[in-house]
Amino acid sequence: MINQETIQRIMDATRIEEVIGDFVSLKKRGANHIGCCPFHNEKTPSFYVSPSKGIFKCFGCGKAGNAVGFLMDHEHYTYPEALRWLAQKYNIEIEEERMTDEQRERQSERDALFHVSEFAQKYFSQLMWEDEMGRAVGLGYFHERGLTDKVIKDFGLGYCLDKWTDFTDHARKNGYSDEVLEKTGLTIFKNEEGKTKVYDRFRGRVMFPIYSISGRVLGFSGRILSKEKQAAKYVNSPDSDIYNKSHILYGLFQAKNAISRADRCYLVEGNVDVVSMHQSDVCNTVASCGTSLTVEQIRLIKRYTQNVTVVYDGDSAGIKAALRAFNLLFEEGMHAHAVLFPDEEDPDSYAQKYGSTRLQEYLRDHEMNFVEFKMATSGITDISAIDPIRKSNLIKEYTESLALIQDPNEQSGYVTLIASALRVGENDLRRTLAQAIANRKRQAWKEEQRELAREQSQNATETAGGEPLPDLPDDPQYPVAETATGAGRPASRRGTGTPDCLDAGEIRNQDRQHEDGGRGRTGIHAGDAHGRCGDKRAVGRQPGVRQPDLQRDFRPLRPRRQRRPPPARCQLLCRTPRHGAAEHGPRDDDEHLRPQSSVGREEDHRRAQPRRQSGNGTGRDHPRLQEKEDRTTHGRQAARAARVQRPRRTDDTPGRIQPTQTAAAAGGAVAAPGGELKEL
Repeated sequence: MINQETIQRIMDATRIEEVIGDFVSLKKRGANHIGCCPFHNEKTPSFYVSPSKGIFKCFGCGKAGNAVGFLMDHEHYTYPEALRWLAQKYNIEIEEERMTDEQRERQSERDALFHVSEFAQKYFSQLMWEDEMGRAVGLGYFHERGLTDKVIKDFGLGYCLDKWTDFTDHARKNGYSDEVLEKTGLTIFKNEEGKTKVYDRFRGRVMFPIYSISGRVLGFSGRILSKEKQAAKYVNSPDSDIYNKSHILYGLFQAKNAISRADRCYLVEGNVDVVSMHQSDVCNTVASCGTSLTVEQIRLIKRYTQNVTVVYDGDSAGIKAALRAFNLLFEEGMHAHAVLFPDEEDPDSYAQKYGSTRLQEYLRDHEMNFVEFKMATSGITDISAIDPIRKSNLIKEYTESLALIQDPNEQSGYVTLIASALRVGENDLRRTLAQAIANRKRQAWKEEQRELAREQSQNATETAGGEPLPDLPDDPQYPVAETATGAGRPASRRGTGTPDCLDAGEIRNQDRQHEDGGRGRTGIHAGDAHGRCGDKRAVGRQPGVRQPDLQRDFRPLRPRRQRRPPPARCQLLCRTPRHGAAEHGPRDDDEHLRPQSSVGREEDHRRAQPRRQSGNGTGRDHPRLQEKEDRTTHGRQAARAARVQRPRRTDDTPGRIQPTQTAAAAGGAVAAPGGELKEL
């Protein structure tokens, strides 16, 4: 870390007009300097620099700040990188705060990796320009691809001789250790049969150095020139302390200023495509380094612009990669477009055939949004003749991609385009989109819960004593531990068990035996022994002592649920006229105490309730309901005893049901309204 005294010395020595003058053409006007703003396109100068105040101000776009802020905005440096740039410009030695031995050693290793990478780039470039074999093979290949000497030097391209240890021997002579050469991946050390084989990783390949944003060499990408079928076409540097291919974009150092000015970035597949696009004056072009597009690479582009145009090959692999890039770009809040080249064409071949002007026109005229690109690559010519199942799958694919878009206005615009292209209703499409968004949120929530569960599982791998539990194999046969009662039981899966320890199941069984008026419950859930998930840990416990789990046990207690007393049984008396209460009488006690099913109890309670009267013959007195009651035990007994006819409504007593007319089979008796039997 740079100390404050060094920062103050840097700021005192800095002259802002000299710093900005390295990037902007300034003219003196009075006490100030004026020029065209580098942060936006303008014809009339509105960018002012004040040497006396040490600040700059653009009255067109509003950008303002000091020399460090200018470097951070224009060159996209971090704060320490801007300070180091100024210190190097004014020859100020940076005094950093005292580092530990470990930090000093790590910084020394990183510096060594940077130094050997820069040394290798200079060596490969020098070989290609000065060595006879390098000029014939390496430089000849680049000239065949139509690259000029200027663009070759701008990108620092080179060539590695087709010899096993040419670069390694040269690096050793210049004092670089084998450890540093191996960490950068420039040299491969391989042990075979007790012997160490040493050879250059990039032998016989043309070299594309990969730069950081500040211009330091991080790694290399080498393309083979021979026609060996077993050899890989491209070989890239392995990941190291200074290089991670998922976090780097090839050509970003050369393209960052052009991307900021054009407010657009072209994303291509190959390194040669980047160089060829720069030569065609499409300088805002980058490529991923030996890997598919990653989120980290998109975030690098986002520092300069939010508009990305994907320019991949027109084959099936390129189309699939472009559709995947759309989803990643939408998820990061970028505005994505694509350009589809003709079959067997790429930006480099198209530029060689038709020139830079035609290439720029093609990129401008054939730019498509997501919906247009999807329709163009799906092979659909007539939407009316498409199969409904395929159309449904297309809608699902569209909505899954639209669910990633963060801007609701952009999302709504795409919905209108898709509805028009597929000839579906917008409301139906919006409902499908809402479902896709809900599914995405649900999936994100599940991932979050899984991650939380993993963290809790890692935290729970230590016992109360702080020692990690041993990892046991998934063996169905567990050792047997004896309980306090002497009976054998399977031991815990997480541990081997001890003779006197209790597991969660035993504690729960003991807890169920306690009543509220007894010993009661403690401040810990009595049913939880180290969690409710069946995590029965028995290692390191004291005999008979339950070890609490601080993460799970100490939580607010729920009140014990009181068991409700059983409802009082009703002494049912069959005194209704239709049951013949005079003959049947009350039920016996034995029958009342006999266990009944839930259906029988409900039937008894229903009959105990007073009968509702209805004036229209409906309700509980409906003949069908009475017929159901007759099928019960009491109904059948009463029917056999009294042979009661179904009640009906009479005219003299509106709204009441009167029993009339007896059955001859009942012995000539009828049931009177009072419940007494009378002779006919």
